[in-house]
Amino acid sequence: MIVNPIHVSKMQPALTKSMITSAIVQMVTQERTVRPTLTCVIPTHVRIRAHATGHFRHTPVSVWNQPFIGPNCSERRDLCEPRICQFNSSCMSDGFTYMCDCYDNYYGLNCKFLDLCTFDPCQNEGNCTRLNGTEGYTCDCPPAWTDSDCLTDVNECLADPCLNGNCSNKLGTFECICNKGWTDTLCDVDVNECNLSPPRCENNGTCTNTQGSFNCTCPPGFSGPTCSEDIRDPCSSGPCGNGTCIRLTTTTHTCQCALGFTGTTTCTAIGEHMPISQYIFM
Repeated sequence: MIVNPIHVSKMQPALTKSMITSAIVQMVTQERTVRPTLTCVIPTHVRIRAHATGHFRHTPVSVWNQPFIGPNCSERRDLCEPRICQFNSSCMSDGFTYMCDCYDNYYGLNCKFLDLCTFDPCQNEGNCTRLNGTEGYTCDCPPAWTDSDCLTDVNECLADPCLNGNCSNKLGTFECICNKGWTDTLCDVDVNECNLSPPRCENNGTCTNTQGSFNCTCPPGFSGPTCSEDIRDPCSSGPCGNGTCIRLTTTTHTCQCALGFTGTTTCTAIGEHMPISQYIFM
C-alpha cells in the first residue's frame, strides 16, 4: 500500500538531505527471498528544494515492504498480498518479513524462475547445471556425446584412435578391430605369440617374439615361417651307392640299382655275400 504524498508548501521549512536519506530503504539483492524488516516511512513522493536553483522537483522514494501502514502507521500490512510468490507458491509472513515456499520446480526471488534441470534435459548421462537468475541451463556431456542436450554422437574414429587396427564408430562409443599381432582397446599392446598354445613354431622350432609378430628358428630338415615345411631328404646321404635314390617321403626312399647291383634301400653287387650253393660252376 502506498501512502498519499504530502505536499510541502513554500512557507514550510525545506526538507534537508539527511531527512530524505533516512527515509530511503535499501533494496535487497535480487536472489534473496526474505526481505528485511522496514518501518513506516515518509510518502512515496515529496517535494524537495533544489539547492542550486531554488526550484522544486519530485523525487520517488522506495517504500515497498512496509510492516505498518495507515495514517498513523497503526495497521499491519499483509506482506503476502497481492500474491507475491508466483506460480502457486505458498507465502509465509509474520508482518515484518515474508518467505516464499516455491512450488515444485521453481526457484529464486518470489519463485519466478523455472529450474529446467529438474526435467533432466541432458541426455546420455550428461550433467545439468542451472544458470542462476535465469531459466537457462548448460549440459556437461560425456566424451562420446555433444550438442546442447548431449544428443549428438561424437565420431571418435575421426581422431584415428586405433594405433594398429581399424576403427568402427558406434553410438556413444567406438571399437578397434586390431591387426594380427596386436590387442587391447586401442590395439596398442603387442601379442606375445611365443606364449600361445599350441606353439606357433612347429617341429620343435625356437620362437622369438617381435612387435606385432614373431620369428621361428627351425631345426635341420624343416623350413617355413612356422617350421611347418619338412624338407628332410632321405636321399641326401647317398644311401643307394651304385644306384639312383628315389625319395618316397621325407623319411623313406627306394633305390634303382645299376647293372650288376641289386637292392631296395641300398645297392650291392650281385653275388656278393651269396651262399656258395648259389654259385654255378662252368
